[in-house]
Amino acid sequence: MKKRLSQTLLSRTASRMGNPLKQALINALDTIHARNLDDLEFAEAKESIMVLFIQIMKADGDINDSEVELVCNYFKNHYGQDAVNRFRVLLHLKDGKTLKQACESIASFSINEKTQILEALLNVAYADGTYADSEHKIINEIARHLKIEDEVREEAEVHAEKAAQKHSTLIKSSAGLIAALVIILIFILTATFLKSVLFGLILAYFFLPLQRWYADSFFNNGFVAKCVNCLNACFKPFTALAAAVRGVFSKNRTELDTQENEVASAEEKHRHALLRRSCHATLLS
Repeated sequence: MKKRLSQTLLSRTASRMGNPLKQALINALDTIHARNLDDLEFAEAKESIMVLFIQIMKADGDINDSEVELVCNYFKNHYGQDAVNRFRVLLHLKDGKTLKQACESIASFSINEKTQILEALLNVAYADGTYADSEHKIINEIARHLKIEDEVREEAEVHAEKAAQKHSTLIKSSAGLIAALVIILIFILTATFLKSVLFGLILAYFFLPLQRWYADSFFNNGFVAKCVNCLNACFKPFTALAAAVRGVFSKNRTELDTQENEVASAEEKHRHALLRRSCHATLLS
């Protein structure tokens, strides 16, 4: 019995979150936990809850596999594999307990307890966002077998509808909040860790084409190329003199260095010179 009470406390905490179907199952089982039944009575009441849930789940058509797995996981975690096996048997049983027989096991409950179970079943009906006529018919039959007045049933339907709308609104607002948090997180990460990379990409996006334009257009056959060639011709005597001086003071260079200088082609030197000049022009721009 202590185990059942601890499960009840845990289920009440868990019922505030998660799938509406799971919350409804928790609320219904909490009601029979509060009765302090013996093992046999508890097993009968639990099986009746299973039958009622299955009838509501089947009311609007085929049962979703994800819903079955959710219920099975809950029974396995709280009541063991035997409860799961029994639920699956009842799920596929064609000539099982009727609604009247299922309601007989909980007929001795107080009106408040039976109303709580009915509200849990209504939450199951609203779990998919709609309350079909077939579901409404079964709810009416259950309420009749449990001797719940129409006014109480209608009030429970209103509460279940409001709870379903609240849950739907919460899901939508949570999705929007999560999206906003993700965007903010991306912005923070970008501003903190990627600002240098982004700044470099921006500079490259704007200035690399300019540098290529300088290298391809200006220095090859444009006005700037002619000006640069003219300046080179003016300073050529000085550069020749400087080269001669370097030659005098570098006679002790190794033969390998001399060969490497001879291998470098004039075209390669010219290309490097164009790239260097285009970079300088880009920076000045």
